Amino acid sequence: EKVLFVTFHILLNLAEDLKIERKMKKRQIVPLLVSMLERNNPDLLYIVLSFLKKLSVFGSNKDEMLELDIMKKLNRFIPCQNALLTQTALRLLFNLSFDNEIRERVNAIGMIPKLVELLKVAQYRSILLRILYHLSSDDKIKATFAYTSCIPLVYQLVIHFPDTIIGKELIALAINLTTNKTNAALISQNDQLEALIERAFKCNDVLLFR
Repeated sequence: EKVLFVTFHILLNLAEDLKIERKMKKRQIVPLLVSMLERNNPDLLYIVLSFLKKLSVFGSNKDEMLELDIMKKLNRFIPCQNALLTQTALRLLFNLSFDNEIRERVNAIGMIPKLVELLKVAQYRSILLRILYHLSSDDKIKATFAYTSCIPLVYQLVIHFPDTIIGKELIALAINLTTNKTNAALISQNDQLEALIERAFKCNDVLLFR
């Protein structure tokens, strides 16, 4: 595994040249990297996840990862005991989450409750809000959030947001969630809606995303 680590590290550096990266793709670098996700060496896994994250910005690579069922292999890292691996896996997931079929896979394997729980960990929150925003933009998936702790967590994050203007990703996620009837009913319970409206009016700017 030490040899694999050094080898993939060299390949990752070489892949900075797009011409070389294309040659690697032709030689099946994506399947090889995805197969490495079953290994246990943290250093090797970090290089592999970083390499996949780099490759995932191209649609053809993303499609190949989808065919290789990468979501099931990523699931073990979200979360895991190694914070760096979790963070890198989340960044890879963010790149992949622009794809509708990937979002459906995330929902199908039950990853959404785990992503929501990770919102409690401040170091992952920024990237998680972006991922959850992408997921919540899919009408078929929105209802899943009602069966997690997402609504109360987002409510608390909005109410206690430290700056005058609420963060774009956070308010965008909140708006997406409320377009589902079940989620809207949950957030309207007790005094939550009134408190959210009051907090919104304290902002000196209005940011709406849909």
